[in-house]
Amino acid sequence: MNSRILLLIYLVAIPLFAEGTGVTLGKRINIRQEPQAKSKILQTIPADLSLVRVIDASSIQNKEEELDPGKPENWRKIEWQNIQGFVFASLIAVFSDQESADRFRSENEKFRSEVRGNYQFFAEEEKIFDLIFSEDGTLRFQGEIVEGDHILVEKGEGRFFLYKNELILQIHVEGEFAPDGRSWSEYFALANGRKPSSKKELNEFIRARQFYKENRKYSIPRSELKEKLQKK
Repeated sequence: MNSRILLLIYLVAIPLFAEGTGVTLGKRINIRQEPQAKSKILQTIPADLSLVRVIDASSIQNKEEELDPGKPENWRKIEWQNIQGFVFASLIAVFSDQESADRFRSENEKFRSEVRGNYQFFAEEEKIFDLIFSEDGTLRFQGEIVEGDHILVEKGEGRFFLYKNELILQIHVEGEFAPDGRSWSEYFALANGRKPSSKKELNEFIRARQFYKENRKYSIPRSELKEKLQKK
């Protein structure tokens, strides 16, 4: 698919789709703009509307050449949102032709039906998270981790899929910090090397660390799945 067709999709097809269905697709998805890349094109994949891709149009050197969206450097993150039942992932499975898209969809439908259930995920740091894989490709995530002098409690949701012999876990995480047997004043001193100067400063510190949101991506080679995942 060349750049002219992509521009046509961007300028014509997506606005019509958004207005015709009531889905404000271009407005409700928040694309994180890199300073050097002002021009973005958002394209849905016909084979699976739950997957989207963002292409950096400013990086196209030859306007006639086809992009190779399979390369990681062509991937761009976006914030996923739930729009009329379609979960738009922060990442990305991108294809240069319909045959590849159909093969991806078929492989993942089979994989999702085989792996649905509860798992423990062994991360590189040997931390253990509980995961619930659903047959529709969504997952839920929960864990309690000790990091230094505090406990990190996390929960979230996201998507999982196979891509080029890797399991991709794309997770939107919500979490909170809690001191591990210490007071917040002691925790402040550990983090800053001094005591809090006021109650207001301590309260701001507590609020900033009690809650956070972020997007995380885990990529696991298919050959290591049995080592990383253990069904409960």
